[in-house]
Amino acid sequence: MPIPQNRSCPPGNRHRPGFAFGRTLLLACALLFTGTILIRPADAQQRHVRSGTGQTEVYLLRGLFNVFSLGMDELGRKLAAAGIKAHVVNHAEWSSIASSIIESRSRGQGPARLVLIGHSLGGNDIILLAEKLGRNGVPVDLLIPVDATAPNPVPANVMRATNYFQSNNGFGSPLRAGPGFRGQLINADLVTNRPDLNSAELGHTSIDKSPRIHREIVGMVAALGRNPRHVAQRKPVRPAGQARTASEPAAPVAASAAAAEAAMTTGTIPAAPRP
Repeated sequence: MPIPQNRSCPPGNRHRPGFAFGRTLLLACALLFTGTILIRPADAQQRHVRSGTGQTEVYLLRGLFNVFSLGMDELGRKLAAAGIKAHVVNHAEWSSIASSIIESRSRGQGPARLVLIGHSLGGNDIILLAEKLGRNGVPVDLLIPVDATAPNPVPANVMRATNYFQSNNGFGSPLRAGPGFRGQLINADLVTNRPDLNSAELGHTSIDKSPRIHREIVGMVAALGRNPRHVAQRKPVRPAGQARTASEPAAPVAASAAAAEAAMTTGTIPAAPRP
């Protein structure tokens, strides 16, 4: 959405702090009132397909007030440039998004692969979204919180989770596996096991804008459509209340720091030893 220009402000004033604040306020208001952005791939007419035909669809959840997580918008544009359909929304919309996905799946429609990404409160709420999907038998192929502040455990319907965070900024938190989680979980802490992604200027309100993290995320999401093993290993999710069969393992798998580094450089998640 174009930002309305303040025509009463002379061009020379556009570099003053007051003008910058005014533009930020206008942008915040615009986002608060518009909420959702659908970012389509450049060749969307050719790539818009139904479930099972190879499409990956991504939902990116901003954090507080749609103001402090604008890196999600930039990441959405990068995904679209890679031919991946991306929706950028406020974190408070997580439940309605889940309902929409569940309804589409009930009609045999929707994407073949589903990715959830969120920053800050958005990182918390993509897990709530995944939990609601899991209660209705919908799997999540890839879950990526970015500096989530108080995330729930990863639910059993998530196949892979990669958590980018800073353990020393007072906000970011590690993920832990929830009951029945059998996927693969990586905690990419920029302070300890992923210092290659860290920099002095990064903090809670800027980590979502990191070009290096964006590059890795786009690579991981794009790899979903290129990896036939991922599709072959994708299993239906048991709706809530349905008993687990004897053939279903229940133990979660957590990736070691070495496995995390290998995953980030190759775009794949290797099998990890138990801690």
